[in-house]
Amino acid sequence: QRIVEYRETVRPFSDVSELSAVEGISEETLQAVGDRLTVSAMVEDPPAEEPETEPEDESTPEEEGVPETEPDNPPVDADKKNGPVPLAAEVSPPSEDGEEPLDEDEIVIMTGDAVEEEAPVEAPVEEPEETAEAVSAEAGLAPETGEMVTAPQPAPARSGSSLWGHLLAASVGAACGVVLTLALLMLLNGTLRLNDTANINELETQVGYSVATMEAEQSGLNENIDSLDERITILVTVDRETATSLADTQADLVVIEDGLAGVTGEVGALQEKAVELDERLVAVAISAENFDAFLSGLRDLLAAMPGPAAGSVLTPTETVTTTVPAPTVTAPKTGGSPTPMATRTPRPTATPFAIPDR
Repeated sequence: QRIVEYRETVRPFSDVSELSAVEGISEETLQAVGDRLTVSAMVEDPPAEEPETEPEDESTPEEEGVPETEPDNPPVDADKKNGPVPLAAEVSPPSEDGEEPLDEDEIVIMTGDAVEEEAPVEAPVEEPEETAEAVSAEAGLAPETGEMVTAPQPAPARSGSSLWGHLLAASVGAACGVVLTLALLMLLNGTLRLNDTANINELETQVGYSVATMEAEQSGLNENIDSLDERITILVTVDRETATSLADTQADLVVIEDGLAGVTGEVGALQEKAVELDERLVAVAISAENFDAFLSGLRDLLAAMPGPAAGSVLTPTETVTTTVPAPTVTAPKTGGSPTPMATRTPRPTATPFAIPDR
């Protein structure tokens, strides 16, 4: 309201820095929101006879240097796309003395004369009432009339109280940081003492003892590994010797198998011969029985023959004997081996068999 009164009573604004002349706007507030303020022409309200629709910004600027805030979602007119759109100033930070900050959508800085719309009248686009009210609220316009809504002018901020407030906030933040650091240290270490020499020495002693024990165990393990290596070497040698012995044994087994095969063949031949001998023995036994029967019959025949009469004298018969000449032996000659002369062996003569008369 103060900005509008100043523009109407004193003079239009040509630059954003001229806002500091308005009562209630300090240099700090202007520096905070000055880079987000722009200058545009002042716009008139739409004709009253038109139906209530969403207000559209169709004004055409005729003068430069009129600051106006840009809303978050400004409406765009399809017939006036090239016209400037007023910008809304962002909300200024709250002052320390409790004064109400300026609203970004409610501070409007305008200058120059109002410009009437020269665009051809077209049929307005009817939109739902709720949508029009929402768009009007975003653009900083009243939902019923489409007029710009301004915020109450805040009182000038006091820089001294703001400085003390910042210092107090920094002190509170530092204290909270110290408390959080101590709590984290207590959680990690279990104590707030940073230097504990006794515990460190005890830990070093325990670590040294553990290292010595581990070294002793490692040396024992190395000795065991060496002995295991020697045993493994011996086992490898024995394995090789066993493999050689097994190879020799297998060769001997092959020879023995060959010998067994030969012996088996000989045993088979002997069995065949034994069968033949059994057959011959059976034949010989039969022949012996036949011969015994022959001898028994002959004896019976001889016994049945008539003998000489009683009182008769038997006359002996002369037996002719032949003399066999003795072989002549010649003395060996000196200087050579004598060749023996073959002599004929005389055959024995048959002895006559006389059967006595009966």
